[in-house]
Amino acid sequence: MPEELPEISKSTSFSLNIVRIFAMIGVVNLHTILVFVQRPDMFHSQLWLPLETFLTFSMPAVSLFFILSGYLTINKKRDIRENLQKTCWRIFFPLFIFILLNATVDWFGLYQGRQPLLYTVYQSFLKVMVSDLWFMVVLGGFYLFQPLWYLLAEKKAVFQYSILTLGIGSIVLHFFNNLAGSNISHASLTMVSSYLALFLFGGYVRQKEVKISLRSLLLLSIAFVLLKVLTDYCSIQVSYFANETASYLRTLNALLGTIVSATWHLFMGVILWELLMRIPWLKAVQNFKNSAKIVERIGKIAQLSLGVYLIHPLLISLRSWVFGFEYDFSGLNVYQYIFVSWTSIFLLSLGLSLLISKIPGLKRIIGISGK
Repeated sequence: MPEELPEISKSTSFSLNIVRIFAMIGVVNLHTILVFVQRPDMFHSQLWLPLETFLTFSMPAVSLFFILSGYLTINKKRDIRENLQKTCWRIFFPLFIFILLNATVDWFGLYQGRQPLLYTVYQSFLKVMVSDLWFMVVLGGFYLFQPLWYLLAEKKAVFQYSILTLGIGSIVLHFFNNLAGSNISHASLTMVSSYLALFLFGGYVRQKEVKISLRSLLLLSIAFVLLKVLTDYCSIQVSYFANETASYLRTLNALLGTIVSATWHLFMGVILWELLMRIPWLKAVQNFKNSAKIVERIGKIAQLSLGVYLIHPLLISLRSWVFGFEYDFSGLNVYQYIFVSWTSIFLLSLGLSLLISKIPGLKRIIGISGK
């Protein structure tokens, strides 16, 4: 039997809620703002650099969700039946409902009713791993093996070496796939091994604290962000040079970009996790008069993170395909459009999640216990 872990303290619980909210906002940032960074006409604008830097902090959002899930589940003892029941209600039931909802939106917007609805549903199930719901499929797969992870966590040395092996293996696979110019999907062995390493890392840090100072974490996060922004900038810039001038620079930047890309999800995810968990958030909030209410409200918002993750792609599809609200046709400048787009998607997702959470018969579709 593994040694009993202490209960999660109020301070740690509050920090976990901050991680949830940070990751939730990060995912919405990527799906509403990233498109502007990738537009060729945005590269020469004054907005590209601040947006690229801002989004670089948002990119490890899904990595944080995997670490958080491992932190909360791996060290819990469950039998196979209990684990299957919890996984079905927590992961697969919401996944099934939102595949159906996404299919309905596609049928109305993308296909405009020109093909049978059932066939659109069938297509949605087939393409789930290239949709915004891929995270739920991978996480559900990890949850199904929770009793195995629990047994693995008992053997601390084996557990640690397993995480290192998965992490190093995924970096090596990612590096050579990038060199070969392969398109790495979320369902690939490369990415799944990376996500599993992060998931298991979450279980590991629940048992044992990683010894690294807050100052070192801050410096590492800044260094990684600057390196990512630099490689992205150079990869676009060298494309404007003549071949004979830029061949050496292209090769050098491609190699550096490959190294950054191969290590990004793992290293930046771990660094951001440790950084967010080390900052004394609860102590800072307790300096305010209404600190108890602030803590309670942040906890309630954090509880809606899965709902926001599931709902916001639906709203983006509705905005684009049903209402036709796109930047090129909106009549807004880029600052106005980003503000309106992000604010509307995030607040509507949060509001709908809150509404659903209040309805006992519906709240399971956003992963909230029906009890």
